Amino acid sequence: MPGPGLNPELQASGPARINRPLRTTGRCKMKTAVMSLLFLFAVAAAPATQWELYNFPTEKGEMISTPDYIYYINDPGLGRIDRLTQEIEIFYTFNSGLQEATLLSLYYDNDGLLWIGGLHSLTTFDGVSAWQSFDLSTAPVDPGWISAIHKDSAGNLWLGCTHGLFKYDFSTWTHFNTLNTPLDDMVVQVIEIDHLDRVGSGLWS
Repeated sequence: MPGPGLNPELQASGPARINRPLRTTGRCKMKTAVMSLLFLFAVAAAPATQWELYNFPTEKGEMISTPDYIYYINDPGLGRIDRLTQEIEIFYTFNSGLQEATLLSLYYDNDGLLWIGGLHSLTTFDGVSAWQSFDLSTAPVDPGWISAIHKDSAGNLWLGCTHGLFKYDFSTWTHFNTLNTPLDDMVVQVIEIDHLDRVGSGLWS
């Protein structure tokens, strides 16, 4: 079956699967986007740390680990690696519930949901078959690109976007920007929430 990096229009339906990832010992060029996935496997019986390099023909973005899988932004689409079998699957718009193929952010919450942010979309995936898309048009302004996703202890969703910082309690949106906060830039790229529910945001500038 065709693998990642090929024109999605030529792919068959269903997640693309690669049973044996291409492995190489050559030097990989590292630019802004991660061009390959590098995993460190510490083998208890081995005298030294062992490395395995998984090289792909497409650019890679953010990665996140869950109990069963490692998910990564594939560009296009969403990729995941089975932590047990190391089998690789690629999800595109035509074989999943993704609203778009260009993705920017990932977040795994305490309920076992993977949150996926895109240029103009927000989607969740339960890791099995349930995909849910959210209507961003209900926000007070267009969020723009969703670069960061997080949740606080009360379950509120926080989004870092090109048009500011957004809080969503699943009924009401709150928009934080340069006019109602000390933020000196509208483009929020990173969100971290500590044990006291203090929200930290990293800005473009």
